[in-house]
Amino acid sequence: MTINIPESCTWLFNITSLAIVYYVCLCIYKLNRMYAVFPKIVSSLTRISEIFVQRGLSTVHIFISESPIRLTPEGEQLIVDTKFLSFYEKNKKVLLARLKGEKPKTMADLEEACKNIMLPIETTLPGFEPIKQYAYQHAMPIAQVLLACAVKLRDTTAQELNIT
Repeated sequence: MTINIPESCTWLFNITSLAIVYYVCLCIYKLNRMYAVFPKIVSSLTRISEIFVQRGLSTVHIFISESPIRLTPEGEQLIVDTKFLSFYEKNKKVLLARLKGEKPKTMADLEEACKNIMLPIETTLPGFEPIKQYAYQHAMPIAQVLLACAVKLRDTTAQELNIT
């Protein structure tokens, strides 16, 4: 059994097929653009959270907003509870390589570089799980925990990078 489509309808079939292909390609293009922008959005939201913390608008006081930023006793306890030093030891080569790539010359440069590295850090790095768990268990934004880790990273790596 064969179906005979009138020739007058084949153009409709061809145009419909082209429209579907065009629509699928357009959707793929838009998704790729959104995927490219997503890390920038995450970074921006993290920076906004950092500003809230620095201006004291956070309910958790783990920093002393001076220059340089320092950890409070609660912030130091956060570092212990998150096992950040263990995370640092497991990822020391990666973190130091990234810091050297930022080429910090002063403590201010080093602090900024540490923030740039810690705030968008990959959760797949070894030893990151306790940091995520701490944020979850204490209902604390991960950005605040990572900012505290960035301050500790600055203090830990300053001597290794000979920055004072």
